[in-house]
Amino acid sequence: MFKYTIETVVFIGGAVIMILELVGSRILAPYIGTSIYVWTSLIGVVLGSLSIGYWWGGRLADKKQSYVTLAAILFIAAIFIGVVAFFNSFLLSYLLPTSLDIRSKALIATLILFGPPSVFLGAILPYAVRLKMKSVATSGRTVGKLYAFSTIGSILGTFIAGFFLIAYIGTTNSLLLLAASMVVISLLVTLQRFIFSRLLVLMLLLASITGFQYFKNPEENYCFFDYKCCCRPPESAYESCKNVAWVVYSQINSADTYKYD
Repeated sequence: MFKYTIETVVFIGGAVIMILELVGSRILAPYIGTSIYVWTSLIGVVLGSLSIGYWWGGRLADKKQSYVTLAAILFIAAIFIGVVAFFNSFLLSYLLPTSLDIRSKALIATLILFGPPSVFLGAILPYAVRLKMKSVATSGRTVGKLYAFSTIGSILGTFIAGFFLIAYIGTTNSLLLLAASMVVISLLVTLQRFIFSRLLVLMLLLASITGFQYFKNPEENYCFFDYKCCCRPPESAYESCKNVAWVVYSQINSADTYKYD
């Protein structure tokens, strides 16, 4: 552990939160779209889960201050992000044909996929603050500095995800990279306890990134931006009119221009 370990942890944690949220929107898009209902569910669930994580992380920090516990929080967050990467298609494929409306589908999907990792990501900051705090006299400075690092990480993570990660390595590899980063940070915090498990998970994640990149469909990188393109034949009377990142963004019923889906 080096001098700025805690600052690095909260910085990476802040970046991961925003990257996870942006990547989450692309994961949901092929199944339930990118409507206001999807974004409302995603933002609401992530914020709600973070608030639970802040509360729980603060209570946990008051009971016991330990770098091993912080490493465990980071590691569990990595596990949940990895679960999202591997199993999101199974859940969304199950939800898609159900009779639930789009709001229910979006809310259920975001709760199951992004709720658990967001709780643990939220717990990082209050626990890190408690570990970093040395005296009440400098508590305000400590809290302000760590919140600044976390926010700067979130800003940087937003631009990295939107401009580079999703476009160049895809959503699945982005999630695997996030999970691997969290494991690495947990190892940076401390090498005590469950080191074999963390190294094993890290190797699995890195191998999965290589595998997904090798077997990825080359057409997956096309049409990432706001171009008009055709990624699948029109269904019945509905004609795909606009696609973003190989996902139907909107549809128009060519038989009735007053009806939109």
